[in-house]
Amino acid sequence: MGCHSISTSYNGYYLDWKTVAEYSCPFTDPTLMIGGRGAIERGVIALVTISPYREFYIDDLNYLNYPYDEFNESNIGMLFMDLSLYDAIFVTSFAATSASYPEEAGVIRRSFIDNSENLLEYVEGGGGLILLAEYNYSWLPSQLSEYLNISIYAGSEIDLYADHPITSWPICLDYYTNSLTRPPSYDLYGGYFHLWEDEEIGTSHGIFTAIAGDKEPTGDTLTTWVAGIYGDGRITATTMILDFLSGNPDTENMTFYNGRIVLDNMLRWTLGMPHPMIFIEEVNPMRGSYGERIIVIGSDATPEAEIELYWDTVQPWDGDKGLLNSTEAKEDGNFEIWFHVPKAINGTHQLIVLDTTSGEESWTRFVVEPLVEVSPPFGPPGLNITIRGYGFSPHASVVLEMNGVSLSTASTDHLGSFIVTATVPLIDQGVYNLTAIDDKGVNTYTTFKVLESILISNFNDLFSSNRVRVIYPSEKEPKPLNRSGASISDWLASAFVSTKLENITEGLDTNPSFVDQTTGSPMGSEAIICFGGPNVGVPVYYYELNKIAPVIYCLVPGARGSGEPWAQWYRADGTAIVETAMGTNETRDLFLIETFMDEEGRPVFIAYGIGWRGTYAAGKYFDRVIYPNLEDYPYQWIIVQWIDANGDGFVNAPGDGDEYTLLATSD
Repeated sequence: MGCHSISTSYNGYYLDWKTVAEYSCPFTDPTLMIGGRGAIERGVIALVTISPYREFYIDDLNYLNYPYDEFNESNIGMLFMDLSLYDAIFVTSFAATSASYPEEAGVIRRSFIDNSENLLEYVEGGGGLILLAEYNYSWLPSQLSEYLNISIYAGSEIDLYADHPITSWPICLDYYTNSLTRPPSYDLYGGYFHLWEDEEIGTSHGIFTAIAGDKEPTGDTLTTWVAGIYGDGRITATTMILDFLSGNPDTENMTFYNGRIVLDNMLRWTLGMPHPMIFIEEVNPMRGSYGERIIVIGSDATPEAEIELYWDTVQPWDGDKGLLNSTEAKEDGNFEIWFHVPKAINGTHQLIVLDTTSGEESWTRFVVEPLVEVSPPFGPPGLNITIRGYGFSPHASVVLEMNGVSLSTASTDHLGSFIVTATVPLIDQGVYNLTAIDDKGVNTYTTFKVLESILISNFNDLFSSNRVRVIYPSEKEPKPLNRSGASISDWLASAFVSTKLENITEGLDTNPSFVDQTTGSPMGSEAIICFGGPNVGVPVYYYELNKIAPVIYCLVPGARGSGEPWAQWYRADGTAIVETAMGTNETRDLFLIETFMDEEGRPVFIAYGIGWRGTYAAGKYFDRVIYPNLEDYPYQWIIVQWIDANGDGFVNAPGDGDEYTLLATSD
């Protein structure tokens, strides 16, 4: 029996005999090789369909690169003129029994009935017969319809086994390992998957999970499959609408990858083709979410060949699908390759390994699970948080809740991803589940810790891993709110903090895109970091003047409460921080480091000294003492005294000669 592809002396290239016959040699050059997957010998298929459904089926065979001739209600009689041209007859879903198109299906059915003797002789002589989504086989030769009638085996023993030849193929069917005692169903639509042995048909049965489903096997997710040898030919039949599922985007929980994987295995087995040499031994883990590192282990590749790993389709990566990674096989043909789960919709996807030397491929399934992330993962009520989701349904609506309180509703893109901002609700301190569920039922959760306030110890989550705006006090005047020009030391001090940030945007307090030039309020939704006190820093003055900051400098109007003694700093309620009731000079300064949430729900970090030396000392203290030991600073604010202990007139870092003393904290 024939095969359209003409092998060449070069692996990975082929010529198609139809192309040569109709168009002569490509570009008139008989030595020109066409790259592709045709180097693998595949049998020629007689594709039987009805014309209204043809696009579902020819797309699959084109994708799998099987040579075929198409027969439908208009030319079905030509099929039986010379069956020897074909290695297998592939009767697609509903081709002979469609209720939607009874006239077209009737033509197909009558042609098979009229040629029953030819068909029986064809199968007995070694031809393959593949039947999809059928339950009534009365239009086949009686010997074959009886062969496919499992009702005669009612009450037969059910053995759970995986030694049928088709199950030894890569990416075939996972068998159901739970113990079952009831007999098989009496008809092909009974909801079970029956795999017959090559030997005496019906002596044992295997029950297998649905080949295009992702759920645990139940009555709803199992399907019927019959596979066996009749004479010298092979027959495969299933109730699955594999071809329709593979190309129909509206079929929920059934992705086209599974359908085509099983179609390829079914075609190969029925055609008696060897399974692909390259083999995927293990995917660890077989399920995962966006960004997770996955290991693929395989064998039987061409020694030292380049092995390529693809997501869903063999093509260059286009942002949705394509090449993930490549590696070189070892001398024994074993290989190991890894990838990070890309952004992708929820459910089953296809992993393909390609041996670039032999052209062979092996496929397996990988299940993308939903993931929701929140940044920061803790904070007080009213804090703005960013929620990102991956692995949900495409173009879906996602409801986000915390402790039963609605946070927001997000819309996913074509890859099932979303990003949205929300506000922590007014709930008690504690750890809560932040849940996300889309309108298709895909759901997951993460945890969020509600705090009374944000603390210096939270710096990494609030600032280092967050989007941050660093706002510098401009040295030029005039400035908003009549603030003075800053010293260069205020900028230098900020470097001790800004170098620890991953996602930073910088600007001056005289830039209207960073600071409202009338009110002094910072712009944007990002976290805020400021160095320099309220005399020079517009946002710092704004926060202290409006009692948004927890600590207020004494020269800010309204800082000192009625009856309170003088001090350098006061709490927002006007209470004096008496430990700061001291003067400063060239050898002694005080500095404040604080974190809080502003009225827009943004985390804010401010550090400054009474003089420029204090601001510079604040940066060095944060770098040398606080940041390496964040867990030791569960405070909203601290005030520290710096003394030029070695008398060199320079602000030295802690441990380098100067003296630093913690004077006061928020608790």
